[in-house]
Amino acid sequence: MKRLILSFITIAAISTTVFAASGAFFSDTETSTDNTFVAGAIDLLIDSTCHYWQNGVDVGCGDGSMYGNWQATNLNESHRFFNFADLKPGDSGEDTVSLRVDNNNAWVCSDITLTSSPENGFTEPESLLDNTSFDGPHDGELAGELNFFIWGDDGDNVLEDDEFAHGVRTGSLANLVGSESVYHLSLADSANNIWGDPIGQPLPGTQTRYLGVAWCFGTIASNPVDQGVGDPSTDPGFTCNGTLVANISQTDSVTGDISFTATQARNQPDFLCQGNPQCTLQQVFTTYVISHNQGTLKNGQPITDPLRIDPDKANGPTDNLFYSLGFKSQTSTASATLKFTGPVGMGAGDDLLIHEVTLGRDTYPEEKAKVEVSQDNITWYLAGTATSKDTAGFTSFDLDALPISTFQYVRVTDQTDPNLFTTRPTADGYDLDAIEAAYGACTF
Repeated sequence: MKRLILSFITIAAISTTVFAASGAFFSDTETSTDNTFVAGAIDLLIDSTCHYWQNGVDVGCGDGSMYGNWQATNLNESHRFFNFADLKPGDSGEDTVSLRVDNNNAWVCSDITLTSSPENGFTEPESLLDNTSFDGPHDGELAGELNFFIWGDDGDNVLEDDEFAHGVRTGSLANLVGSESVYHLSLADSANNIWGDPIGQPLPGTQTRYLGVAWCFGTIASNPVDQGVGDPSTDPGFTCNGTLVANISQTDSVTGDISFTATQARNQPDFLCQGNPQCTLQQVFTTYVISHNQGTLKNGQPITDPLRIDPDKANGPTDNLFYSLGFKSQTSTASATLKFTGPVGMGAGDDLLIHEVTLGRDTYPEEKAKVEVSQDNITWYLAGTATSKDTAGFTSFDLDALPISTFQYVRVTDQTDPNLFTTRPTADGYDLDAIEAAYGACTF
């Protein structure tokens, strides 16, 4: 820290004019001393705690004290979050990274850069599956077999249900970084907060936040545990299955850089880690069920039809497989919250489509649902009301009036009037077939 000190010295000029009647004068001097300006500081400190599982056993991380585990410090070339030289399908691990900024509130961003992913030659088993002769710096397949979860952790190295609800970034390493070989992750900026803090709240100075990063050489699946229950050595909140990994990734390697950037938040209330998001006009559907609380039949009985009770049927493209929200009761909200894999954009025209399944729309009583959207599963914005009477089979929403530029969560709550179903005691409310983002996926 550099101290810039400006001292202001008062100089008093004294008149020496002499009057015959008196030799004394009235006077008063006031001095402000040591006036000082000191520049504040942004100093980001990082620590790391690592776990590595082989055959379900935590065997420790890497082969050096600076690989995977260290106390809060400024990073240099000796600090590696991951350093594994002999992976086997089904191997997995988790690294919890802590971030603390001294001493001012800061926006925090991260970049993951894939620097190489070569073949490193071909073994005979690999050559049977990969008959190409390419062996360039990015021709290997391992990056596509390494799958990740990234979430805002509370420091216990376990993916818990409340943290899962805040949003988990997921995908293979190849998909995370994309064609530009860089994955931009907004941890806390004016439009994102991975820890579930209110949107627009920076990382508080001198407070510590934790980032969980789980990886799997194979298929990774979420299995979040209840808050405060999991053990990082035996129950980390996710599972890894290597049975689908083929010989095509033998001998391949992956190297990459992980960087974190802290930027002062004061006087920058609209800061975004990567500027305005770039969104592609394409069909994107929800892929995750965050929560659901199914209502009842019109007659108050639970819904038991197996074709109507699985909320996952509302994910993915329209297929006439659906989830019935049911009617609200004293014990059920008749709602479901679903999530897109990543942020989705908002552009000119329709931004969100809610697809519903009803046979005989013209004659069947109207079914309705309240639709809300959110960036973080905490702050919700009303999109409008979806209705079964839309002849196209879906209700569209233009969200331009909302004070957000992207969203990732959609909550649908039944608002059907049960009094309309006087002759249909087994009516079960709004039937949710699919949730579609019309404007498409976004990158920052």
